[in-house]
Amino acid sequence: RAPQVLNSAHFRLNCGWHGLLMDGAPGATPNGACPNCLDLKPLLSAPDDAPVRLRQAFVTKENVNDLFAKMKVPESFDLLTVDIDGMDYWVLTGLNMGKFSPRVVAVEFSSYFSKDQVLVPKYNPKFLWRPPDVHGSSLAALDALMRSRGYSYVAQIRGEHAIWVLNSSLHEKDRGKVQIPERVFDGWQSTGANFIPD
Repeated sequence: RAPQVLNSAHFRLNCGWHGLLMDGAPGATPNGACPNCLDLKPLLSAPDDAPVRLRQAFVTKENVNDLFAKMKVPESFDLLTVDIDGMDYWVLTGLNMGKFSPRVVAVEFSSYFSKDQVLVPKYNPKFLWRPPDVHGSSLAALDALMRSRGYSYVAQIRGEHAIWVLNSSLHEKDRGKVQIPERVFDGWQSTGANFIPD
């Protein structure tokens, strides 16, 4: 993907946030490659102690903790964004949130599913999304997982991204206050085009 369109790009480009970006194929997307995208080469070649760096890594539930440790992700940090086109739920199940504790988690979900459909795709560590097939987990499945990890849902943004906040970072009266929507209609998957069940 192009680093300037990742959903953490606003914080990095406009707010001075520091951090690590990981991508299995930097500059490549199912909709066409972008090898000369702005920031791609400087971020990939940035040293390990740079404020912002991009590393090529194909993240799975089996390797996520080792990758975080290798890349020196701190135990507590502000934002974790998971947007890997399909296996997002499974990578989160593999992440040891007792060791790596983000305050805010943003995750891509599938708007194909409604609030009462708690569904996830079959786990495939080698999965690569091919457009325009429906992919990813239901918002309900992700919400149940995040609630079990001590997070509260707070918002749905940009079509198919949802945000949870660590309960200890919220006022007690705000924990669990916001419910996931019955259906998300501004995501491209809400039309259900090319749904291929497992």
